[in-house]
Amino acid sequence: RALPLDPSVPEGKWIMTYHALMPPDPGGGAPRWAVGCAVSDAGFGSGPWRKVEGPVLGGGAPGSFDEGGIGTRHVVHFPDADGANRLVMVYEGVGVDGRHRLGLATSADGLSWEKVEGVGSDPGGPIFEGATADVDAWDNGNVGTPWIVRLASGSWRIYYVGTSSKGR
Repeated sequence: RALPLDPSVPEGKWIMTYHALMPPDPGGGAPRWAVGCAVSDAGFGSGPWRKVEGPVLGGGAPGSFDEGGIGTRHVVHFPDADGANRLVMVYEGVGVDGRHRLGLATSADGLSWEKVEGVGSDPGGPIFEGATADVDAWDNGNVGTPWIVRLASGSWRIYYVGTSSKGR
């Protein structure tokens, strides 16, 4: 998804995020998913696009819910308390246990992202995860592909894909 860095200036700079599989570290380990970014200065998302060097957001530290990397994400504008424009990313974090959960990160420029720590049941944990495997629920396998929408009331709603351990 591409969006203007400043929604009040659609003829200005635009960013587009994507995910890619990073090669394993030279010291070993598995490949990990990470978020990349491309930038266009042409306005209205028309390009040409130039790829930013390296990932702009990667998986977490060993033991974190997103240690295996970051996949599908949705980025939207959100004004902070001072009225300044911020970007908010809800992302699909992949754990080494194979479970997918949703995390949250923010940015002022789309190039430097900071994960929101201290949300969810664990410090720095996910903001949302599906039902546990022992519960007969439609999302007890994984959750992912988040899409966030701001409602007229000012609150937010997250839509997501859920899978079950029964394949339904």
